Amino acid sequence: MESLRKNIDESSLKLNKTDAGLYIEVTDPASGCIYSRIVNNDSIENLSKDYSFDLDTMTQVLEDYAKTKSDKSSLSLTENGKLIYTCQVSFGRLYKDFGFSINLDKQDANHYSKQDLALGPNTDENVNKLSIRVSKIEETLEKILKLNEERFNAFERTIIRKLETFENTINNSLEVIKRLEQNRPNVEIENLDWRFISEGKFASKFHLTKNNKAAISKEDASSVIWTTFPLPEDKISKFTFAVIKGGSVEIGIAPEEDLTNEFKIRPTISYHCAGTVYIMGKFKGNILPQYNDSDKVSFEVDLKSGRVIIQLNNKNVYEYVIENTNYAYYPFLCTSKGTHGAQFI
Repeated sequence: MESLRKNIDESSLKLNKTDAGLYIEVTDPASGCIYSRIVNNDSIENLSKDYSFDLDTMTQVLEDYAKTKSDKSSLSLTENGKLIYTCQVSFGRLYKDFGFSINLDKQDANHYSKQDLALGPNTDENVNKLSIRVSKIEETLEKILKLNEERFNAFERTIIRKLETFENTINNSLEVIKRLEQNRPNVEIENLDWRFISEGKFASKFHLTKNNKAAISKEDASSVIWTTFPLPEDKISKFTFAVIKGGSVEIGIAPEEDLTNEFKIRPTISYHCAGTVYIMGKFKGNILPQYNDSDKVSFEVDLKSGRVIIQLNNKNVYEYVIENTNYAYYPFLCTSKGTHGAQFI
């Protein structure tokens, strides 16, 4: 019967997951001998009695053992190089023994010092052998480097093409903005007397104050409220919200027909306090600065050209061009459940 060495600690265990399988290397703490083996899906079937045992399970178990020590698991090595793992798994008050064993191959740690590098009559021969091995290693490394270089060059070409496409898109967008700037009518921006509609479909879910210029959602409600009149079609108009209670506030413009559908709103364009832009109801990512209490969010809208400029605290943060300007567009405030709101200023 094989006698067990002392338990293997995490520093004596080396693991490396490759395409060929899991490479396991163990140093015997008693003798200093090194044992190793590559285990793959084909060779793992008979290592454990557990029907669900596979290569991923073995890898995870050994990695967990190396990272965390537990008195319910052990890893031992016999004098003949058999690696034995045992663990007690609990299911409530029930306990199940789990484990597996692997026969490892012994490696001669002093192979090169005893043979290839030995001084004496065969020194030249051994040096030649070592030179041949080094040359083969160099050839292998050269092939790997060449292959990686070819892959990198292909990756580089792909990235360059994508960057060129992105650059062209940016340049085209800048040209559109430039043309819009040149064709922008010399009309004075009009700040209208914006107020929230008090008789709207969902207005009852808000507390309206300051002559209906301020709206704060009720604790148990989340909804949308819009203004008493739409944006003018023949003027450049601007409205500004001062955030009263942030956390979940969305400000934007949308056609009246969309505003009548609670929670199904598809805003033409809106700016959420988390820095998210929604265009025609589609998520555009957290690309803008976040805003909260006391911040000021402004929309400048020119329905003749379709141009919309969003500002945060009087600084431009986003521009968009509406393709269809044939609707009656309304400013709106949308909140989720809780007390959130804003005020026209």
